[in-house]
Amino acid sequence: MSGILILNNPIKKDYSNIYSQFLSKLYPDIKLIDILIISQISNSDDLNFILSDIYSTIRSKATKLGLDYTFEINVIFNKLDVNVDQYTIVSKSNDVSVEKYEGVKSLDELIVEKQHIDNHKKSDNTFQNFPVVAVGGTFDHMHDGHKILLSMASFLTSKTLIVGITGPKLLVNKKYKEYLESYHVREATVKSFITKISSETIALDCYMIEDVCGPTGFIKEIDALIVSAESAKGGDFVNNFRKEKEFPPLKIIKIEVIGGQGNEENNWEGKLSSTDIRKEESMKKQ
Repeated sequence: MSGILILNNPIKKDYSNIYSQFLSKLYPDIKLIDILIISQISNSDDLNFILSDIYSTIRSKATKLGLDYTFEINVIFNKLDVNVDQYTIVSKSNDVSVEKYEGVKSLDELIVEKQHIDNHKKSDNTFQNFPVVAVGGTFDHMHDGHKILLSMASFLTSKTLIVGITGPKLLVNKKYKEYLESYHVREATVKSFITKISSETIALDCYMIEDVCGPTGFIKEIDALIVSAESAKGGDFVNNFRKEKEFPPLKIIKIEVIGGQGNEENNWEGKLSSTDIRKEESMKKQ
């Protein structure tokens, strides 16, 4: 069963109780929940806070209910062309009760009457200051941290989003490597998620990473690189490499580490990890 929870403005309101009631109502049949934010988000710091809060809060509540890492969460924002007819259950944030909708074809039919339609017009994306943005990762068994990274990259892109996906030859020393998803599976998952949450005006280009820099090392026309706190030092390496090639430097944008209070000193303890997911996959096989 998949569900959709429609929120108005999560930067101004705590919806944690609604998350609990929504999940409890649908447990144990719920397999996926999409959080649809209908208020326009125009600030990257606000978005980083909102994504971190929603993913971590819902994941925590889902785990307490007994839902494991296969339970999927997606946060959709600044996008109106969402067809909710695919969902079994729909809930509105100003109405805790869960309601069934039949034959719903557009988001406009779900927006509460007190909201003015002008509040939901597509923006001109003037806040997306970078024409070409790059982001990289393994994206194995895509988890909430990956989704936040990709969401922030999409938000900050006005023209082309370049996603570098680690190739097989750089993964030979990964723990539980026999449970790594293939490159093609990981690429397809990235494309599916970006299509779900991003504007249709943004082009998506995926590249296999076969060295430290990936596409940032050979594509000159990149404006910004999105990194997590854990991988921030990699941005300095990339810019030094680009300087040697007489490429313009990248604006390095660091987002919050998700899934714990980790830092460099404690080796990012508590962070979300694909390694942990692969470990669980291995335990299932035993």
